[in-house]
Amino acid sequence: MMTQDATNKKTRANSLRVIFVLAVAACFLVAVHKHLFNVNSHYYYTWKWQWIASKTVYPVFFVLAIPFFVAQIVYLRRRARVWIALMAVTLSTFGLMIGGAVVQKDPPSFSRISEVVQSRFSTGYFVTAAMLVRKEMPVRELLRRYPTLMDHFYLHPRQKPPGLVLFEMGIIRLFGSGNAGAMASGWLIAALACLGVVSTYLFIACFTGSRDAAFAGASYFALCPSLLLFFPDFDICYPNLTVLLTVLWALSLKTNQTRYSVAFGIAYAITGMITYLPGVLPIFLVGFAWLQHQSDPQCRWSRIAWHIAIAAGVFAAFYFVLWATTGFNPISTLRESATQVNILWDKLINIYQYPRHSLPWTFFTDLYDFALGSAWISFALLGLYLQSAVKTALTPVTRIALVSVSQFVLIAAIGLLQTETARIWIFMYPMLMLPIGLELAKWRPWQRIAVYAALLLLTAAMCQSMQFIDGAM
Repeated sequence: MMTQDATNKKTRANSLRVIFVLAVAACFLVAVHKHLFNVNSHYYYTWKWQWIASKTVYPVFFVLAIPFFVAQIVYLRRRARVWIALMAVTLSTFGLMIGGAVVQKDPPSFSRISEVVQSRFSTGYFVTAAMLVRKEMPVRELLRRYPTLMDHFYLHPRQKPPGLVLFEMGIIRLFGSGNAGAMASGWLIAALACLGVVSTYLFIACFTGSRDAAFAGASYFALCPSLLLFFPDFDICYPNLTVLLTVLWALSLKTNQTRYSVAFGIAYAITGMITYLPGVLPIFLVGFAWLQHQSDPQCRWSRIAWHIAIAAGVFAAFYFVLWATTGFNPISTLRESATQVNILWDKLINIYQYPRHSLPWTFFTDLYDFALGSAWISFALLGLYLQSAVKTALTPVTRIALVSVSQFVLIAAIGLLQTETARIWIFMYPMLMLPIGLELAKWRPWQRIAVYAALLLLTAAMCQSMQFIDGAM
């Protein structure tokens, strides 16, 4: 048992950690509110300053956050009701997404949602789908001709696989290509995105075995600026895909059941029809496989190779069947996407005079923007967790936390997904939330509440002062 002196020392140390995080939050809160120190900016990209009246923003955020804080009390009093608490947190996230979009209009209006969905430049999927529906192009023909059509699409879909365009085509056929269809698309995106709170809980619980860490990490994610303020952009839905893939891979190796590796292969194939971003997840997947090999004598390299082979075979079979039935060519589509990305960068640099991107500088700016999207104090909490971790022996939980951190640090180091990382890297948020959850789980309840309150204030201030997504048509 700990002595009284040891207990007092631990309490003081914990109090200092809380003070440090809240001090960081206060500094950034003042900087954001007063538009100081270029906290909205880095060398390669700037989130535009704006100003919305405080009386418009803060009451909306505070009211819609009530279910979130009620959920914290519910979980504190009875941990067995974790799913009730999670549903309340998810409900709050859904409301904050909608509310954050509504207050962007003057006067506040739900029309902001349909405007962004219908924007050619901020999203582009809906208007591209509307164009294809007007031309009465069958899905089979669209898939067969997809690589040749991409050059005629609007900004974002011309660099992406067909999944989101097909999603919007389905919405348009049900609700029309006008405001009703755009609004239906926006609300469905919000519903899918807020499920990321539950997904993040499952991710942390699966890889740490700690319900407290999982709930704390999911709660932090629920109030992150990127999740709430990029609505109704599709990127906010991608954490669900990350969790699906990583958890299925973990189940494959832990249980040695073929059904999970089959599901993993199918999930990866379907994900590849929606976005290419999870293509970088092998950093985490390989790291977890290595940890599982080290900790489980039954998880030999032959088992790992067997599940990789099954998943790869299922992945290839999926696209072979899709090609045989529709003519869709995934390789040509990937090549054309890369071509369109290069064309875009060429225009940005040579026509719009964007600075050229180069390592090592993008390593720092990309990580900064990732921190910005999670309200900066996320990195303070991460730093505190790592500080404690290096002082103790490496436990299995610490190892998986290090693998999680390596996922986004290595992506920054190789410069694979540069710029706008507050948006583009949202799919890696579960990895960031894992060590944050582990850190917050060690804190007292009121200390966690203080952090969440600070996070809510920072997100509201960023909604008031920074423009994350443009509604221009």
